[in-house]
Amino acid sequence: MSLILLIIFGSLTIWLFISENGAFLFGAILTVSTCIIFLLTIYRTMFVKILIAEKGFYYQTKPSNGKYYNYSVIKEAWISSGKTLNGTSSDFCNFRTFDGEVIKFSFFPVESDGIDYLLKRVQEETIHNYTENIDNNYQEYIIDGKRYGKASIIIALVLLITFSVLNVSLIQYGVPIVFLGSGIVFSLAILIVSIIRYSCLKIQIGNKGFYFQSNPFNGKYYKYSDIKSCKEVLKVYRHRGSGTQSPNKLYYYYFIFTDKNGRTKKFQFEKPIHEHEIQVLTMRIENAKNDY
Repeated sequence: MSLILLIIFGSLTIWLFISENGAFLFGAILTVSTCIIFLLTIYRTMFVKILIAEKGFYYQTKPSNGKYYNYSVIKEAWISSGKTLNGTSSDFCNFRTFDGEVIKFSFFPVESDGIDYLLKRVQEETIHNYTENIDNNYQEYIIDGKRYGKASIIIALVLLITFSVLNVSLIQYGVPIVFLGSGIVFSLAILIVSIIRYSCLKIQIGNKGFYFQSNPFNGKYYKYSDIKSCKEVLKVYRHRGSGTQSPNKLYYYYFIFTDKNGRTKKFQFEKPIHEHEIQVLTMRIENAKNDY
């Protein structure tokens, strides 16, 4: 599909350029974007591999980091699921080695049989360490903005460059600067938020408490016993895209907690990636309340 789109947009861009139509700039941006997607698709096909065997599995995400794991070195493994930003369901397989290494990778429904086999083999090899009841496991877990964080920054940067290039060409046609500037402000805001999330977001879930930080200035450690209440909230935001009859929906998951001083904090998380970590955090807070 990406190859077909690349041919279409590339041909259209060449035709507009030959016709000396200024819209070729917009076509060029689409062509470059589609070319990037096409190259990423080829890269994923060649280098992203999860090969599941009887005694272990091979995991690779780039040319130089392929590694074979025996099932006996896996301390725990789990599946996390939830809706992505656009509302589609997504599943991740997660595992932690005895050395503390944590690996997460997404998989499609058609691949679920292989993932079920992987989890079954882990359970058989490490029956005394594998846990289905997350309350029994007091490992340290970390939630941060690193996964897909660079991709968000790059997308926001591409949007900013796109709006900037379009503004230069559209100013010649008398388009109001206020209208042009809104796109730049919007993309710049996304870029700033993406950078802050990538650099600052950190929730470190420990044995007796957790460290929370969502910006450069609010990092703080909380004991579980100091948390009065907590909950997971799904918020659905609706907006109308151009030419659409029904509003599009964006799905955001938030974890909200209130400390003993009545101060409420929240952070947004990706449920398909961090469902397990949020369950662990919630259960440890509830257990601390019961013990108290």
